[in-house]
Formats: sequence, structure tokens, C-alpha cells
Amino acid sequence: MEKKSATDVFMSIPPEDALEIARGRKTNVYRNYPLPATVRCIWLYTTAPLQYIEYQAIHIRL
Repeated sequence: MEKKSATDVFMSIPPEDALEIARGRKTNVYRNYPLPATVRCIWLYTTAPLQYIEYQAIHIRL
């Protein structure tokens, strides 16, 4: 059986926040859970009214 990839995650986010992230005006999104250390790519799913994957962010741990 194949193992799940822990390098990519999907994050639901309001369209206005996704746009602010893409423009570089918003640099933090807080969640009640930490991302696994193996995550390298975050796919941003914009919620209603758009409802689609709009952006991809590369996550770099410092």
C-alpha cells in the first residue's frame, strides 16, 4: 500500500485573504494546528463564491 504524501497540504481560505497573500500584503495565516515539518507546498483553496484551488505557496522552514 502506498503511503500518503506529507509534503503537500490544502488550506481553505476566504478569497480576499488569498488575494492578499498573493499580493504579499498578508504573510501569516493562523490555524489551531501546526503544519507537519515535512510540508513543502501549500495549495490555497478559495472558499465561496469562487470555490477552487487558486494559488500554490512554497513553504520554507527557517
